[in-house]
Amino acid sequence: MTASGATAPSSISSFTGAKDFIHMKGEETLLDGVLSGIMRAFEELIPPHASRQPLSAASLPIALLGPSFPFLFLAYLARRADTHLIRLLVLPSAVASALYFTYHYKIEDPRYRIFEFIRFLVCYYMIGKSLNFAFVRDGRFKIGEKRLRRVNEVDPESGVDPALFPPWLRDGFELVCALRGIGWDFGRDVYIPPRTTSTQKGRFLSDATMSLIKHFLTVDLCDSLIKLVPGVGSPEGGSLFLADLPLHLRYCLSTATHILVGMVVIFGLEAGNDFVSLVAVGLFRSSPETWFPLYDSPWRSTSLHQLWGNGWHQLLRHMFLSFGGYPGLWLAGNAGMVLGAFLASGLYHELGLQMSDHRVVLFFLSQGVGILLENRYKRYTGKSVGGVVGWCWTFFWVVFVGQICTDAWAIGGLPGAVLVPRELSIVRRLVFPAMRYLAQYNASQ
Repeated sequence: MTASGATAPSSISSFTGAKDFIHMKGEETLLDGVLSGIMRAFEELIPPHASRQPLSAASLPIALLGPSFPFLFLAYLARRADTHLIRLLVLPSAVASALYFTYHYKIEDPRYRIFEFIRFLVCYYMIGKSLNFAFVRDGRFKIGEKRLRRVNEVDPESGVDPALFPPWLRDGFELVCALRGIGWDFGRDVYIPPRTTSTQKGRFLSDATMSLIKHFLTVDLCDSLIKLVPGVGSPEGGSLFLADLPLHLRYCLSTATHILVGMVVIFGLEAGNDFVSLVAVGLFRSSPETWFPLYDSPWRSTSLHQLWGNGWHQLLRHMFLSFGGYPGLWLAGNAGMVLGAFLASGLYHELGLQMSDHRVVLFFLSQGVGILLENRYKRYTGKSVGGVVGWCWTFFWVVFVGQICTDAWAIGGLPGAVLVPRELSIVRRLVFPAMRYLAQYNASQ
């Protein structure tokens, strides 16, 4: 199955098989009707890939706003007292709208496959957070809050124009953007990287703008270099491992490409964090003190513990613990918690590819195995993994083992898809032509 494929047809086939089984048993009245109804509802919610509508400029606002309103409304209710029952009632519409408006559209052009990948990641993020907003009984508190306001209760300390930004939009947007939970009850134990921007609003906006430009240029350079790799750099996709190259060159190129893809992820997310912080602080008057970098120099990590606990971003930490780590803890103790959290992470990233390559899950599970091996090492030696040896150990698990994940994405066409449009690419429009001109000039001398 390709990255743009869908799992719905196989699921529908299973429904049909179950229906045939019921006919064979002679129980074809009530159960047959129930099963047929479930199948029709499933097809309506998640239609087969061939039945989905191409996402166009006309349908884009519907695809974006359709799931956003119930999701934001649910987040707003999570910031209001005595709304638990209402949130439970709103939950089905929030989940159904996320699935409906994601699966009813498709981006067929392989050049924009990365945006299809992001659409599905956002869909499952909405579902995960919606479940959390609905089931937390007392709502979501900021650290230090003693009570939540009731519905329609005015915030006397709010300096935001209520006509421009109604309370439900401001409160919902603030909670939705608090992915790491910094300053919130669900993010008490999250690691916070050192601050790189001023806490004074004017300076913060200036610092964040410069940071956004720096991160964009880095992404532009890395993305432009990836586009030069045969196969990987094309929208149709191709393996990292070029069979035509000698073995040593093949793995040198795959390693370099893998590192470039990692840098695109790191600096691309940092650029997104810069942009969201500018909107939150500049328009919604969020406090600059709640905005920090996403990463803490992951390339300096000397253990997998340090990498995944401190160096890497913690955007989805709470969701992965909720849906994998805590159930794993209940089933198999601390080891189950580690593997459960990484299993949840792997499934989430594979769902972005619509379950087309299970090596994505295998990579994330392997990181959990590496952390358990570090725990075993510490138990027997009394020392933590670290130093130069620890850095090499981490490099092996992330850079060498991690290539199975990047290869899955490369075959799916993600690295070769449009990330920075050529019209906006400074590297491809200015730097590369200048380099070619200088090379030709020197050759002619």
